[in-house]
Order: sequence, then structure tokens, then C-alpha cells
Amino acid sequence: MLFGLAVLRWDVKYGMKSEAVYPESLEISDQLLKQIYTNHEFEEEAGFLALTIQELNLASYYTGPETEYYVVAVLSIDENPEDYEDILSDTVRLILANTKGRKYKADLPQYYKQISDYPKMVEEQRLALILLDPIKKMIIDRLIEDGNATKSELSAWLKDRFGSEYIDIDSIIN
Repeated sequence: MLFGLAVLRWDVKYGMKSEAVYPESLEISDQLLKQIYTNHEFEEEAGFLALTIQELNLASYYTGPETEYYVVAVLSIDENPEDYEDILSDTVRLILANTKGRKYKADLPQYYKQISDYPKMVEEQRLALILLDPIKKMIIDRLIEDGNATKSELSAWLKDRFGSEYIDIDSIIN
């Protein structure tokens, strides 16, 4: 069961802080913030981590040193955090595209619902989500047209098309 969704950010002056949570009743303790930060720092790179802390499982995605955002799905102990990796990486991209003016805060209930529904989806529904994502659809179309491309070529091509929008090519390809 998904208990909540948290958007965290590392601030040089204040340390790890909570930017937004859904539902609003979700409480993220300072100890939990430190553990999330420490585990991602230990990995030394952007990406997904599955964590078990006390009676919770956490699916956490770190955006990297350029943006310093952490998006965390707080799960019950019987959930497998790795089941949420794909949808969490998609959600991170949507959140980062809306960080100006913190527009993503209004969309947190929608993201929460999508993340909550994702593990219950059948394979066909998950494939449909891939085709509905404009970036993933562009990559598929390009690969159909060209036959093949390296990750670095795709990454450069996407950066040319989308500019400064956050795109984690590894999570998209996975």
C-alpha cells in the first residue's frame, strides 16, 4: 500500500528538507530525511533506490547534483519498492518540469494516484503508458526509423529537442 508521496530537496544552507508531501498528513521525520540522503550519497549517482527503514519500505529517486531533488514513495512493509521504479522515474520527470513556481504541488494528488495504481496494472496497461509518454514514444519512433542508437546519441538528441528539461536516459530505456 502506498502511504504517501514526498518531494524532498537538498539545500546547502539547511540540509535535507521536505518541499511537498501528499497526503498532507504524511510526516517525514528528520531521521528519515537523513537516512534517505545518506543512502543516496553512498550510491554517489542519480537514480532509484529501494530502502527499508523501520516499518516502511521506500522507493526513492534522486535527480542528481544538478537539481538535488528526491522523490520518495512511502510504502507499507509488504510492498516491493522495485515495483514502483518505472512510474517513479516518470513522475520525477514531470515534477522537475514543473518546479518553477512549484506548480507540481497542485499535481501531487494525480501523481499519487498514478503511482498507487501502477503495481496493479497488467502488462498491456504498462505498455500503453509507455506509448502515451511523448519522450518514450519519440525514442521508439527514432529507433524504428534508424534501427539503432547509442545511449549517448539518444541523450544528446533528447537534450537538443527538450533543452534543459530533466531527462534520465537510463530510466527511460529501462
